[in-house]
Parts: sequence; structure tokens; C-alpha cells
Amino acid sequence: MIKILTKETENKSIKEKLEYLADKFAGKVAFSTSFGQEDQVITDIIFKNNINIEIFTLDTGRIFPETYKVWNKTLEKYEKKIKVYTPDTEELQELLTEKGTSSFYESVENRKECCNIRKVFPLGRALKNIDLWITGLRAEQSDARTDLDFFTKDDNFETVKFNPLKDWSLPKVEKYLYENNIPQNELHTKGFISI
Repeated sequence: MIKILTKETENKSIKEKLEYLADKFAGKVAFSTSFGQEDQVITDIIFKNNINIEIFTLDTGRIFPETYKVWNKTLEKYEKKIKVYTPDTEELQELLTEKGTSSFYESVENRKECCNIRKVFPLGRALKNIDLWITGLRAEQSDARTDLDFFTKDDNFETVKFNPLKDWSLPKVEKYLYENNIPQNELHTKGFISI
């Protein structure tokens, strides 16, 4: 178990924990959003309280229109910037020229190549100088996450992840979004569990 919070901060609110971590990891902490429900909760807490944590997203070039819509509504609501990381232009051009737009359907190898170019490499750039990566993961989201801790080591990107909503239920997330009038991704009403 990774210990980062002090005894005094362990039982504090998410806002207070994020403020503490923003200070402790000054300039080396970031939150990644995909504009799903959980991410919108964390975005609201960071932006509403002016917590010094960079928020970033990945634009893979294959995002649903509903996600762009909630992204724009989020920018309008908070009037703050979200840093965007995109695939390397040359790598993406080469992939599309050589294999077309849907090569990821053809094989596992092609799917991994596409995922690396569109998601993994941009995420690596986003996390390059980050020591603490904040995510919107919740333990009840899937069987694979039931043992999720608040802090986990991410060896792929050599950083620590903080999962502040680990113990939140979906109804608690939805209640927070509703009570705070936070833009929500319409994909959730269409059956998407995660974005």
C-alpha cells in the first residue's frame, strides 16, 4: 500500500485532499479527463475551488460527438483551460496511409498499434514530468477494479495514481452531478458505463 496522505489528511474531503496533493506535488500533479461522469465530478472540484492541478485530455481523433459536446459545455461552465494531447501527426498519417481508418478491426497487432499511436504515446507525453496522476476510477466500476486502492503505482508511466472516487457508488456520482449542475456526457444515458 502506497502511503502519501498524512494522518491529518486521510479523513479530509476530496477537495482538501486535492489541495494537499497539489501543494505536495506542486507542478508535478495532473488529472486526466475523458469527460465521463466520474471525471466531471473531479473536474468540478478542481475548477470550482481553483486547485492548482492541471487537467488534461487525450483527443485521439476518434471521439464521439457527445464527448466533444460535454467538453465544450465544461469549458463554457468553468471558463478554464483543459490541456489537450493528440497523436503524433506523422505517425497517425503513416498509419492511415498504410492501413486505412479501420485497421484496428483486422487484428490484435493492428489494434495495439492504433491504440499506441492514438492513446498510449500521447498519454506518455502528458505524464512525462508528472509524479502524481489523478484518475476518476471507482472500485465498483468492474470486477477488475474491486481491489482498487486510493493510491496505486503505475509502472508503465512511472507515476503514482490517485483514485479519489474509489469508494463512491454510481448513485453518489450522479447525485453530485445533479446537485452541482455539472455538464454530463449523453453517452451515459445511451448505456455507456465508461467513456
